[in-house]
Amino acid sequence: MGVIEGNDEGGHGGLIADMLHRFGHEIVTNPSAPGSVTAKGEKKFITRCAVPTDLKPISTRELAAFHDTVIAANAARGFFITVRSFTDAAEQYARTAPLDLIDGKRLVKALNQSRKHVGVGSGYV
Repeated sequence: MGVIEGNDEGGHGGLIADMLHRFGHEIVTNPSAPGSVTAKGEKKFITRCAVPTDLKPISTRELAAFHDTVIAANAARGFFITVRSFTDAAEQYARTAPLDLIDGKRLVKALNQSRKHVGVGSGYV
């Protein structure tokens, strides 16, 4: 199972939940609410979306707090998603923790990959 947490300004939680669903996650609770749950097999994942209006790169302090959440939830991994970037120290910290960092470039790639095999309905033609 996984949790999508964080501020959902602009509907990003729903966008991320849709992407995770296309990657095989089952959406269990409201994806726009902090603490929304997804399930993929027997594993638990925590997903946090950064506030998109905060322009600073994500710091080690933010990742350490998120890491604590992942461990407390007994999750296999955590996904920290931002449209911005991460500090070098944060990236180094994540290499030693069960965390995957998804910055703006990687997010666009993941969104495109998740949509690769999604058919376009007749309403879009």
